[in-house]
Amino acid sequence: MKRLLLILACLSTPILADSQSDYETGFAAFRNEDLVVALQYLERASDQGHVRAQVLLAYILDKAEENHQALALYRKAAETGDAEAQMGLAMMLAAGEGAEVDNTAAFSLLLKSADQGHVPAMLQIYQVLEQGAMGQQANQAEARNWLEKAAAAGDAEAKALLRKNAKPLTAGE
Repeated sequence: MKRLLLILACLSTPILADSQSDYETGFAAFRNEDLVVALQYLERASDQGHVRAQVLLAYILDKAEENHQALALYRKAAETGDAEAQMGLAMMLAAGEGAEVDNTAAFSLLLKSADQGHVPAMLQIYQVLEQGAMGQQANQAEARNWLEKAAAAGDAEAKALLRKNAKPLTAGE
């Protein structure tokens, strides 16, 4: 039994290494704006279950308006608990890209992402609550709470907004 487990472990290692290598090659190609090469490597890594590759590939496909493919990849990665994927999926659902608009699911995904410390999600929640968007009631106090969380996480934009709007909120805002 131990021997079988050792053989299985040895056989699975190259697959994991290959998906990581493919992701790194794809990411480097993306940074160098070589989308043809990026897509080739990211698709291969994504097909092997590499979550970061799924998220980056979904982002690229979303920008290319390949919404159904992007949505499917974001959904797959979000199911693993990836905060960036949860935010990407939330934004697509809120905009009705690749699916019907679903503000309830979108806001729930933003909260999950933000609760993991994903600062862009915190800032998005701040904007949603500040404006009363995504089916949410405007709530200045809760919006400020999310802005403060983003600032506490070191976000310069959040810190600047807090300095700009330094007046304390009154109860009921």
